Amino acid sequence: MDGSEAGSGMKAGGDAAVVMKKLGFACEGLQTLTEEIAALDKKLSEMKARKKDLARELAATFIDAGLQRTSYNGRTYYLHVDRFVRKAGGVSQPEACAALRCAAMDHFISESYNASQVRAHIKEAHGELPAGTPFEDALPAPLKGLFYTEEEATLRSRGG
Repeated sequence: MDGSEAGSGMKAGGDAAVVMKKLGFACEGLQTLTEEIAALDKKLSEMKARKKDLARELAATFIDAGLQRTSYNGRTYYLHVDRFVRKAGGVSQPEACAALRCAAMDHFISESYNASQVRAHIKEAHGELPAGTPFEDALPAPLKGLFYTEEEATLRSRGG
């Protein structure tokens, strides 16, 4: 701040130079903090991406080894598998809704269907499947080819 921004709103008798100097220090401090926060946010994003990659790699190792959980340094690491049911590419909304009706799942359809409710229904109908078990078999026949299944295995921990 060079003081040229000194406003006409300054009280009479105030020392404009002192006020501008204080404002300059405050603005400089704020700018420094803003830049430091931006750098830390960037570093945090990079660390989260590395953690996500490592957790996926470890989840694959857990699946390959047939592990569900293990403990290390006072923490329990356990396999969490989230499964998804999504409409396949190129399938229109009317086609998807027609397939849901054929599968007696029309209660998930309003103007369209609720993907979260369809997913929950498929998961509930087939119970907990071990990680790595083909989830495609859980789809009712009218949905096959129009919907696909997907699973995302991540590693989570709790404790210590």
